[in-house]
Amino acid sequence: MKKQLLVLAAVGSFSLVLCNKDVIKSGPKTNIDINQVLSNCTTDLTIRYIDTMQAMSTSKEGLQIQKELDAKRMEWAKGLEAQAQKLQREFKEFQDKASMMSEASREKEEQRLLDAKRQYEVGTKSREEDFKIAMNKAMAKLGESVRKAAEHTAVAQGVDVVVDFPSGNVIYVSDKAKCTNDIVVAMNSDYGKKTTLASNAKRKPLNQPKPPQA
Repeated sequence: MKKQLLVLAAVGSFSLVLCNKDVIKSGPKTNIDINQVLSNCTTDLTIRYIDTMQAMSTSKEGLQIQKELDAKRMEWAKGLEAQAQKLQREFKEFQDKASMMSEASREKEEQRLLDAKRQYEVGTKSREEDFKIAMNKAMAKLGESVRKAAEHTAVAQGVDVVVDFPSGNVIYVSDKAKCTNDIVVAMNSDYGKKTTLASNAKRKPLNQPKPPQA
């Protein structure tokens, strides 16, 4: 499929420009036509699409990572549940016997239970943060595996561009599909025309006033 590809995708960042041109080693040029440069960005590119999340969730590595995360989450949840049940029992016991305790003993026990409750809340938040960190690390590792596999597959099959179609993010792009230098040349040409027009405007003589008629 032959397409003129200038922009492939842009999701919250810069777009990717595509075409097939050799590296330009000469200096900046300003005597070229921008439309001609962009028309040269027409090439036969092989593009494939991937659902990254599906690949991550159905691959063997992804399933193993999910299993490990689930086990870690269950372990932490059981530990927090045991602490919560212990606190509930102690609060109930305190309520049952509070009326028979001295004021000093009651205040001391109440303070101990409040401190235990705060420690439980801090521990819960800490576990949640630890789990998020572990999950982010696992997802980053899995994402890198997807990227490497996409690159290996693309090279083996002669694919030029691999795109994650839900997000539009480019996973892989071959050297054939790059035309950064052409875009820079086009930018330089456009800039050169602007500066030339500005310079000519400054040098243009002002209209002299007509002499008064006799």
